[in-house]
Amino acid sequence: MYCIAHRLHLAGKDVANEVQYFKEYEATCKELYSYFNGSYKRMINLKIIQETNDDLQLTILNIISTRWLLLSNIVSNLYQILDSIIDALNFDRMNANDQRDRNRAAKLLELLDSKFKLSTMYMADLTYILSILCKTFQKDNISLSEVKNSLNMSIAAITTQFIGIDDQPPTYGINLQKYIQENPYYNHYLPDDFTYFAKALISSLQV
Repeated sequence: MYCIAHRLHLAGKDVANEVQYFKEYEATCKELYSYFNGSYKRMINLKIIQETNDDLQLTILNIISTRWLLLSNIVSNLYQILDSIIDALNFDRMNANDQRDRNRAAKLLELLDSKFKLSTMYMADLTYILSILCKTFQKDNISLSEVKNSLNMSIAAITTQFIGIDDQPPTYGINLQKYIQENPYYNHYLPDDFTYFAKALISSLQV
């Protein structure tokens, strides 16, 4: 089972190397972590804004490697507090004492564009599917037939939600669906990277 879990990790690395935007997304997540974790004052200000916005008191986690369980936790936290993060960065952009801090906050705000927001919802949905698969592989007793069934179910879910079947458009996951419903403009402008990423992931899982 360890070999299967390790191959799943390798599949994640392969996909990350294939899709350029994923590298950019990952780099932005690391920069967000560095920005807030590197300053007690910025971290406290973010928590105050989370309380004001009635957001959950979740923290920004660091991406260390493309491990799906870790990545699932990271994007699960991120999508739930993204509005508070943007508010905190806007506050620093206008009020930070050091011009360098104001510039850094402004640069981060540019990175948190509509594509980043969509991608965060997308990754939260996609990594949730894969986190269930990872947890299946971590069971003490699991048969090869269970492994095969779990892989097939994950591939089917990814296909249905992010690629589409028989000329039917993808259904998308809960978080991305909700975001599109609240922002209908994006319904016809979803990045091609979403489909490519899902297809590349399925190809890696099938190897």
